[in-house]
Amino acid sequence: MRTIAISNYKGGVGKTTTAVNLAAIFAARGLRTLLVDLDPQASATDFFGLYDRAASERRTSVELLYGGAPVEEVAYAAAENLDVVASTIDLVDQNEMLLREQRLKFALDDASGSYDACLIDCSPVMRRLAFNAYLAAAEGGMVVIPVKLDSTVMRGTALTVEATRSISDALRMPTPRWKILRTCVPGRMTNAEATGAAVLDGFFPGEQFETVIHASSKVCEGSWQWKPVAAFEPGSRPARDSPTRCPVSSPSQVAAGFTITGLLDGASRTRGRYPVSEIAVADIADHPANAAYSMDPAGIAELAESIREDGLTDLPLVRKVGDGSWQMVSGHRRKAAYALLAKDDPAYERMPCRVIEGIDDERAVTLLHAANYFTRALTVTERAAATEALRGDAVRLRSEDPSLSGMRVDDVKAAIIERQTGRKVSGIAREERLARRIAEDLSPEWAAEADRGNLSAEAVRSLAGMPKERQAEMHAAMEPWRRTKRELSDYVRSEGKAQAGPDGRISKAARLVADFLESPPESPSPADLSLLREMALMTAPYTDAGTDARKRRRRASGPKSSK
Repeated sequence: MRTIAISNYKGGVGKTTTAVNLAAIFAARGLRTLLVDLDPQASATDFFGLYDRAASERRTSVELLYGGAPVEEVAYAAAENLDVVASTIDLVDQNEMLLREQRLKFALDDASGSYDACLIDCSPVMRRLAFNAYLAAAEGGMVVIPVKLDSTVMRGTALTVEATRSISDALRMPTPRWKILRTCVPGRMTNAEATGAAVLDGFFPGEQFETVIHASSKVCEGSWQWKPVAAFEPGSRPARDSPTRCPVSSPSQVAAGFTITGLLDGASRTRGRYPVSEIAVADIADHPANAAYSMDPAGIAELAESIREDGLTDLPLVRKVGDGSWQMVSGHRRKAAYALLAKDDPAYERMPCRVIEGIDDERAVTLLHAANYFTRALTVTERAAATEALRGDAVRLRSEDPSLSGMRVDDVKAAIIERQTGRKVSGIAREERLARRIAEDLSPEWAAEADRGNLSAEAVRSLAGMPKERQAEMHAAMEPWRRTKRELSDYVRSEGKAQAGPDGRISKAARLVADFLESPPESPSPADLSLLREMALMTAPYTDAGTDARKRRRRASGPKSSK
């Protein structure tokens, strides 16, 4: 899959129009295309009429980036060969500090087998989101910078070019390839527009597409009918421009459409909100709360080898404590890997870190668990451990704050995460219960697959209802080509049909009751107790005791008379 990020730090230059129309052209030519909306204005989402549905179903780029959801679970089928990951205004409320630089890249890598091309509509203001898009497009793709020929032509263009260059400095990653696309070009240029064109030609003579996109009212008219200009008015000038801009008609030709003629050399400093500093590894103390997470030597050695080959792809978070010393907030495994590498190579004695300033002990602990909860590297059981570690804080807050009296512990944990990170979460109890089921009810082979996130919750439940010997037999008989979450889950579903399972309505009711009993309020209300007793009476006839009682009643009444 080849990835194109459409980005400019200036608004109103046609980023969304370019992304939407290019995605439609790719899809119309038979390419399996994914469009990712990373702009909280959600214009690309609105174009396909997905905003309200995505917001109500909570299937957006927020869940993709901050919730660890795979592309397959959040993408909507917008047209033939075209899927869309929607955005909402909630994206602007997220704490970018918790967003790992390569989260989007990892998510797209996992989905690469399902698509030929991916287009990313970037926000003009959110820098860390843009970094995610640039890194996703760094390998085999490119960053397309739409520009409008007005008096501000250089401001957004220069900022965007500088941001792509800073990738190599901040993260020690390859500089993404980029190229400028002129948009909204009038048929007859004014003096101001001609001056803008001359400025671009002077600074970026070899970094522009030969084809330009001409201005036309048909683009706006098509957007009102949720149609790309190529479908709304195929004969219009912008529609004729677009195919020549990216002349691809098959997956094998996608790469040819992304080539560039030159790159600018140079480097620039990172100007993010959280400065990057190189700190001696020996001077950074581990956070005691990190004991909840795995630090297995084999995994650390594997991570160290990856860092040796590819560099540090995600920067750890550190803070200064009261005595002026450094303390880890997140990234303990990376610190351990650096310490391992430093035994043989002094170059690894210092590690680049993002420095978070002005946070107290309580917030540092909560941030550690919240960051680990949203990080991609954690297994299912470790993600559950992250929320379990917040239980003590939740119980303490509930006892200290009268307004929280009667609230479930899991709701308090969700409130803690929202207060500290600005992000609403749900399903904490469900994920903790899933982790326990994986650990207790699955055979080692399937537990390892589930822990890596390769099984759906439905597949885990299906396996948990089977003897572990049967699970092991299924795993041994599984075809070796099954590797993805969908393939493994489909296999479990097909094999599990032979196992008689409970009625889905009863299963759902049991899960809801288990949720309540797992963390009930301190003082259940009389109505709660009355309903629990009523439920016990309803189910009694179907228990072993109820079956025995029915048999005794039948024996006491004697044999039925025949007519």
